Amino acid sequence: ASVLIEVAFETDRLRAAGLVLELWPALSDAIRFGAIEPLTRSQDTMSLLVAAARDGKVDKDLVNANQLRKWILEADGDASASRRQLVSDMEAVWGKIRASDDAQRQAVVRQVLDLLASGKPGSVARGEQVFQRVCSQCHVLHGKGLEVGPPITANGRGSLQQLASNIFDPSLVIGEAFQAKTVLTVDGEVVSGLVVGETDRYLKLKVQGGKVTEFDKQLDIEQVKQSGKSLMPEGLEAQMNEQEMLDLFAYLCLLKPLGSEDNELIPGTPDGLVQP
Repeated sequence: ASVLIEVAFETDRLRAAGLVLELWPALSDAIRFGAIEPLTRSQDTMSLLVAAARDGKVDKDLVNANQLRKWILEADGDASASRRQLVSDMEAVWGKIRASDDAQRQAVVRQVLDLLASGKPGSVARGEQVFQRVCSQCHVLHGKGLEVGPPITANGRGSLQQLASNIFDPSLVIGEAFQAKTVLTVDGEVVSGLVVGETDRYLKLKVQGGKVTEFDKQLDIEQVKQSGKSLMPEGLEAQMNEQEMLDLFAYLCLLKPLGSEDNELIPGTPDGLVQP
């Protein structure tokens, strides 16, 4: 299927893109996943993909960070107005996209993907416990957890690559609704969180763990900054040993709740990783 898609895009990319997006609801997951890369290769087809993702016709999580970042880099310097507009449209859908690599974070992502591809198994039952300990204070999966960051039942798990990047390089792509603000209080306290309410006088932030803190702008705040970092902390790999990492991903790679009949795995899940 991927070969046929490549041939179609090489023959007439704009026509192929229009046809693929028109038939999208009827396409298999494998064909959809294979169509994303050619759709992101040219400005005209990328524009069609962005519009489809904006309108909810295509799952935006199928587009990985590298496919987004190349357009951010292309828009630097003397980019045309249309290309800068494309980037603006992209960020309206996916949020702020970091233009440069964080070499340390990218190295961790590669190490984790190598571990997952090593053939070592993970236990979904134990992985659920790791999720509750490490992730549930900020994320909801299948109705479990606290909603501080984005719920991940239907977001952020479009592929194994995307999932690993979201966990271990969380500031690479930050959704607009989840761009943190950092408050420096008059008492010298620094608090980062997501804005859940704001008036001329008051600012409410939801912080890690789900707690909402209210600040009086006139009495409590010395400075407010839009953070360039995700509220999700970097360095989660330090909170797990190798087996716990395998177990967590075995659990996160299940598309449906644990115990569901006919469960499926996210694209890219290595054979043998997911075990009871």
